[in-house]
Amino acid sequence: MKPLHIEFARSQRWKTVWIASLAVCLPAIAFFVWRVNVIRTVAAQHAAQVEAQQARLEKLRAPVHTQPDPRRDSIDQIGQLLQLDVNRLFATAENLDIAGVRLRNLSFDTASGSVKLDYELDSLDRASTITEALNSGYQKYPWMFVSVSAANSNPAQGATAGLLAAQQFRGIWSARVNLL
Repeated sequence: MKPLHIEFARSQRWKTVWIASLAVCLPAIAFFVWRVNVIRTVAAQHAAQVEAQQARLEKLRAPVHTQPDPRRDSIDQIGQLLQLDVNRLFATAENLDIAGVRLRNLSFDTASGSVKLDYELDSLDRASTITEALNSGYQKYPWMFVSVSAANSNPAQGATAGLLAAQQFRGIWSARVNLL
């Protein structure tokens, strides 16, 4: 086998080509590295801004501890009152048909849920009749007889003498609305 011997030309021209190519490539590489650093810095700043915005958004989304609205309780109470069925209450009070008895007052206490009926009676015997009539149709007896008083026109008479001599009496019955 014959040995091969290659002689490279040592001309000044090749040195100039290599120097020119390095003079062009090195600044291009440096520019590329500098540009990548600038892009990374801008990206990091943008990421920090996005994180700050997300933290601010999470802070806004967090539940705020506000004071309760004072009107809310009254709105809830109105809602509960509207849900009460007072038809039986009014039917009982209106349909009581006993001679010598007249409904004078119907008062409804929303806080306690109780109702009071004030009847005018012509005799004390009517009190038991009214109690039976009010409680008719119920398994439990929701209406309770509370009191009776004389409705006389002369307040100077004594309490006992006035009660026995009175022509008119006032009786009060009460019940809880949720039992009706």
